[in-house]
Amino acid sequence: MESSRLIKTTIIIIAVSLGTFLVPLTGFAQRSGAPDFFIEAEIDNPSPYLGQQITYTLSRYQAVDFPNPPYYEDHPFIGFWHTFLIQRPPFTTIIDGREYRVHQTHIALFPTRPGTTVLDPARLVIPSDGPEADLVLESLPIRVIVRSLPDDPPPNFKGAVGQFEILARLNETQGKMNQLMSLTVEIRGAGNIETLIEPTLPNLPNWRLLESEVKTDVPLSREVVQGSRQFIWTVTPRKAGQQEIPPISFSYYDPQDQAYHTISSEPIPVTILPDESEPPRPIDSSPVFKQEVQRLGGDIRHIKPAPAELHLGNIAIDLIGYLSCAIIPLLAMGGAWFWQRRRHRSPEARRRQAGQTAKKMLSARHPHADSVVIVRRILLNYLSERLERSVTGLTLEQLDGLLQEIKVAPGLIERVRELLVQLEIDRFAPPGAAGPASSQSLRQSAYRLIEDLEDEFRRL
Repeated sequence: MESSRLIKTTIIIIAVSLGTFLVPLTGFAQRSGAPDFFIEAEIDNPSPYLGQQITYTLSRYQAVDFPNPPYYEDHPFIGFWHTFLIQRPPFTTIIDGREYRVHQTHIALFPTRPGTTVLDPARLVIPSDGPEADLVLESLPIRVIVRSLPDDPPPNFKGAVGQFEILARLNETQGKMNQLMSLTVEIRGAGNIETLIEPTLPNLPNWRLLESEVKTDVPLSREVVQGSRQFIWTVTPRKAGQQEIPPISFSYYDPQDQAYHTISSEPIPVTILPDESEPPRPIDSSPVFKQEVQRLGGDIRHIKPAPAELHLGNIAIDLIGYLSCAIIPLLAMGGAWFWQRRRHRSPEARRRQAGQTAKKMLSARHPHADSVVIVRRILLNYLSERLERSVTGLTLEQLDGLLQEIKVAPGLIERVRELLVQLEIDRFAPPGAAGPASSQSLRQSAYRLIEDLEDEFRRL
């Protein structure tokens, strides 16, 4: 990292005046010429591409021991997806003739929207050892200019930025018709791994796709975020014989050579056997001999004698039973038709009631294991109803474009993007990484966002 590319911001909280010894309001002493504590923030690239990793380094300098353990306040990094990197051991340096012990925190940032963005100041709190107020060290904000990706991306480009490779495999080299099999597409490399969207599969007329899942493996990195993301489909073959899964393509933008690339997996040969769960019966070739028919009785014997006369009461009961059997199915069919009509009401009615329906679903209690998925689904369904088109599978940039077309306020568009990014991160977080409090917070954020969007749509 070249020092000329670093942007450093430093603010000194304990003041020095005319080289004299001072005791600041916090009660911490300081030598003349240099502060006891200060922090600085820097990034290694002030003009990254959309989705390109930049490294944010927060350095804490201390010349004396803290009276109590300090801590950083939560930093939202609005406009960026972030993950922590492996922290380096502390080191010492000399500044203005005074020795400092330096502790650094390194965070990988991935911009989620183009344009000028400001990283808010970092705040280090040093708890007071008495009734005095805590000491707060604060860095200055950092300005980042995020460049849009070049025009004319490949048709199957879905926002991947970095350097990647693709692998595809079936769990078996031989299967049977209608047998469950697993098709895995794995993307490996360095870049925005945890936000990758599943690649588009080629046409597979001889296969049936049942369900899919995603597994992400991003080990803690020292400098560059790298790992793998697996997209796994459960499939069943529909045709017997020698078959082949054709190459699966994946496109990404490489900021190093500033070019789009499209890579493809190798074709997957597979042998599919017929379904032999019901084998044909063997043909019996033994000769058939005729046998004389023997007469066993002299007349037809009735199970019950016919009545001598018909009674009106029997006819009435039978008629009621007959009509009941005929009318009840008709009523059931009519009820089903009425329910289906209410369910598939007009798009205008669904659009008007989208907000109320979404808020009612968000207010319901869901198991924590599925809450993130449910909140994401509710938000996407709401946006689909309001925009009168499906938004599932769209990139964040495409969704931004749809909202901009109908003149939604930029602040609301930003909130939609940030919540979807957070939901995507939590969706694939390791089990136990997010607790019920964060789950409740996500539901509340979605509820407030939908309320504000409803006000905005009424205004438009």
